Amino acid sequence: MAEEQKKKKKGPKKSPSVKKRERQNLKRRLKNRWWKGRIKAAKIALFSAIEAKNKEAVEKLLRDAVSIIQKAGQKGIIHHRKAARDISKLYEKANKVLLKVS
Repeated sequence: MAEEQKKKKKGPKKSPSVKKRERQNLKRRLKNRWWKGRIKAAKIALFSAIEAKNKEAVEKLLRDAVSIIQKAGQKGIIHHRKAARDISKLYEKANKVLLKVS
């Protein structure tokens, strides 16, 4: 009796197309997470340079962040309009440091 309870019920067999769809979803999910991680890392690096008010670092990191976000938008990782919005916000914050007259 106890042995019967320990056995897990097996569901219906999965068709080959369902198995393939699961494999594809896993690959896409991992790829999307990797790209979104790159975007977050680029933004964090840029924001830390903005706080430090380092113009040279801000220029370089801004270029890198914009490039990463645009590529993610083109590949469909994020919506292209969200990419444009994020880039606009980054330029707005970076320009406070870059255009500051001292």
